[in-house]
Amino acid sequence: MSLTKPYLPNADNDRVTWMNNFNAKLPGYATALGITAAEIASVKKDTAMPTL
Repeated sequence: MSLTKPYLPNADNDRVTWMNNFNAKLPGYATALGITAAEIASVKKDTAMPTL
């Protein structure tokens, strides 16, 4: 049994919520984490993909 909680939820609907939250907060951490504008744009593009 793992003692750590996984950072990704199991349910697809919960993953959509997680991804939207990640997309919204990532730009605020970009400088500190060395994330480029192109990487931020890629995450935004991924988040905009339709879900089935």
